[in-house]
Amino acid sequence: MGNDGGTIAKRQDILSLHNARSAHTAFAEDKGESKEQILLQSCALSGLPLYENNPIVGDFKGKLYIKEKILQYMLDCKLDKLKRQLQFQHLKSLKDLQTVKITWDVINDIAHFQCPVTKELDYKASYSYLRPCGCVMSYKLLKELKKSLKSLKSRETSTHIEAHCPVCNHEFTFDYDLVIINPTDKSDFSEFNEENYEYLRTVLHLSHAKEPLKKKKKRKSESEDAEEVKDDLIRKRKMDTDDGLETGKRIRA
Repeated sequence: MGNDGGTIAKRQDILSLHNARSAHTAFAEDKGESKEQILLQSCALSGLPLYENNPIVGDFKGKLYIKEKILQYMLDCKLDKLKRQLQFQHLKSLKDLQTVKITWDVINDIAHFQCPVTKELDYKASYSYLRPCGCVMSYKLLKELKKSLKSLKSRETSTHIEAHCPVCNHEFTFDYDLVIINPTDKSDFSEFNEENYEYLRTVLHLSHAKEPLKKKKKRKSESEDAEEVKDDLIRKRKMDTDDGLETGKRIRA
């Protein structure tokens, strides 16, 4: 029984209702966990727990997946396009995924996200990860770090604020390397992630995994095609004329 006397909502119930974007929000707790905690700790595709199901990967939207499950999904979609789901249509290759490193703390048989720096657990903090290294940590920690660095670099002309990961010391840039983990599609988090990803793609021409994007071949216009055909025709006629002159010389000789 739940706190209100109703049936306790199980992990799969919450995931299925959330994925269907149900308007119902009065979820009961499962072993003391909230809806957001359950979604945070679960694969956004399969609904299986992330704990002990490494490797784990994340997308630019802030969703986390068991790598084996999402790769199987992408393979299935390549074989049958009808299997592609709307909420995962941005996932087409490994370039759309980044391996993440989660620190866990198991309490009463329940695995919780834990910030490796502040030691906060998932029911007390929002989480984020860094694209270059995949380290998962408290979003609040990174916001405070950015604020402190911004005040120190206020006189610099560069608009980008760079720092080193508090966990592994890998260099990153706040403006496009930070992804907020967003299992419940919070609008402000979604907007933040979208803006960072857009900058990464359109300005830096990099994928979510920070690999160079393939340059799209420029499609020639009809006028360009016509001009090219004309040039080829002129070259061919010139070659034919030259051959004719050479033949005439040999005959006269």
